[in-house]
Amino acid sequence: MAKQSESTNAKNLTHFAALIDVLLTFGATYRPVNPLLALPAMEVQLLKAQEAQELCNQRKSAYSLAVDKQQLNFTDLSRLATHIGNAFKAAGTTAQDQATLESVLRRLKGVRATKPKAPVAPEAGMPVNAKSTISTAQMSYANRIDNFALLIETLRSGGLYQPNEQHLSVAGLEIRLNDMRQSHREVSVALAGLQEARDKRDALLYTPGTGVADVARAAKTYIKSVYGATSAQYKHVTGLHFTSAG
Repeated sequence: MAKQSESTNAKNLTHFAALIDVLLTFGATYRPVNPLLALPAMEVQLLKAQEAQELCNQRKSAYSLAVDKQQLNFTDLSRLATHIGNAFKAAGTTAQDQATLESVLRRLKGVRATKPKAPVAPEAGMPVNAKSTISTAQMSYANRIDNFALLIETLRSGGLYQPNEQHLSVAGLEIRLNDMRQSHREVSVALAGLQEARDKRDALLYTPGTGVADVARAAKTYIKSVYGATSAQYKHVTGLHFTSAG
């Protein structure tokens, strides 16, 4: 089922509510045979769809907060890597050890020895429905977590790296690593919840034959058949348009 934009989803729900309001004015003359077109059934369908949309809104907010937290935990990694490199040199390490650490630091900073063949995908902040882009961004964060863990092990292995500055110490870096892992996990969980809510909402709106869009169009067709294309009743609903999933 193809996805619609959030504005289209909102428009379909608004028009469906307006359609029901018009149908309520028809009284006993509105009596479709199709049970899906009965007013009580349509009112229940509207309520379920509105609740599903509200859940989407709530989970989108939770996802955005999780993304913001993750970005904060990954801020200034390049600057931190530079400080670590200088502290490592100041600890009296060998040139070979420094070269090994520098290789890890380059990976953490995202510095490449050769120009990439394709543009690197942007980080989090892109549209949620772009699943491949989100997956790429999350993988980028996962790679940086792995590289940060490798950095800590490299610093620990020599035994000489013991700075007095808490944020540069191995213990301080482990705290930073745990925060990075936790925020990365929170984004993944929030994203999964948002996608689940959207799938349920889309099923209520766009399932062929029984979704809001198709039921609304069927109701308009029934009104046209009963009252006529030039009737006042049909003119009240003719401007209410409903978009399918495509």
